[in-house]
Amino acid sequence: MPKKKYDVVVVGGGPAGLCASLWLARYLHEVVVIDSGDPRNWETRGINGFLGHQGIRSPELRKIGRAECAEYGVDFVSGIVDTALNETGELFAVQLRDGTEIDSRRILLAIGIKDVWPAIPGLSYGVQYKDSLADPDWQLLGPVSLAQSTNGVATNAMLPTVQRFFRLFVVP
Repeated sequence: MPKKKYDVVVVGGGPAGLCASLWLARYLHEVVVIDSGDPRNWETRGINGFLGHQGIRSPELRKIGRAECAEYGVDFVSGIVDTALNETGELFAVQLRDGTEIDSRRILLAIGIKDVWPAIPGLSYGVQYKDSLADPDWQLLGPVSLAQSTNGVATNAMLPTVQRFFRLFVVP
């Protein structure tokens, strides 16, 4: 049996990857989603901004998204992409960490970000995401946003007009 060749490999099975996969499959593309199963927002109490799903938890949103994609024939593979080579000019050979190889005409990266904190002896870090100032606990530290600069250095800034808020905890 010949190996299946996909039109698109979507790397990342979070909301962005699932949404892209759904649209690609609806337009009759052969799609496979490669998902590590380690989403950044796994622990959030609720996600906002998705029509009809205000406050939905991350695992539930992913479950709904996977079911909708499956209805249109999207395949799912659990794994981590190690390399993607295009030696023929026609197909990418996407190599997973476990040795699995998937061929595809295109690759769509829908990978999330991970917080990487500098190792400083004696300190531990934590970030708490807030969607609005409506949470009464928010007033304890005030509106401190954690911004990522273009050179990858995390900076703290007091921004009174930001729409999304973070609190940075540094515990000695």
